[in-house]
Amino acid sequence: MRDGIELLSGYSVVASRVDIGAHEVEALFDDLFGPSRRPVNAMHYLDWGVMRALGLDGTMRVVNEQGVDVTAEARENFPGGPVAFGSNGRR
Repeated sequence: MRDGIELLSGYSVVASRVDIGAHEVEALFDDLFGPSRRPVNAMHYLDWGVMRALGLDGTMRVVNEQGVDVTAEARENFPGGPVAFGSNGRR
């Protein structure tokens, strides 16, 4: 049953309660003091993936054995090409 629900949902998730709460507090302050020039946390309420459901960014970084970020190189050399590197077919 879980597999069917995952496939039907397309792995869509609602943003975490913490992120939604931050937006609600920001909306209150905007009403009281006027809109902020810098939003607290600009993000979509609906997204996809388990990382978003947990309130995490979900950005994949690739590091080598020395701890150096080699994400750009990995993206360029990815078998599906740079566009497919982080897309998972969804973005």
